[in-house]
Amino acid sequence: PKTEIKNTLNLWTVSPNPSAGAVNISYLGTMDAPVSVTMFDLNGRQLLERKFAPNQPIRIDPDKLNLPIGQYFLGINAKGKQIHKQMVLVK
Repeated sequence: PKTEIKNTLNLWTVSPNPSAGAVNISYLGTMDAPVSVTMFDLNGRQLLERKFAPNQPIRIDPDKLNLPIGQYFLGINAKGKQIHKQMVLVK
């Protein structure tokens, strides 16, 4: 159901957002499965892909990619489900 999907989206947070550097991606609760995070620009170009072990802190640093300020999307995959979160990079 749509409610289940909406609730799943609300369980993931990206902070700080906007960010001038590294961001933390957190799941409200325990994530007992591997997680992969993919970062895209507004044109859909993949900029980063990282995999994380179950319950490992998720931290990515887009500043190391020398990206311009702007909006980006993070694809978060876990337990066979994918969600997208927006991230704003500032300097």
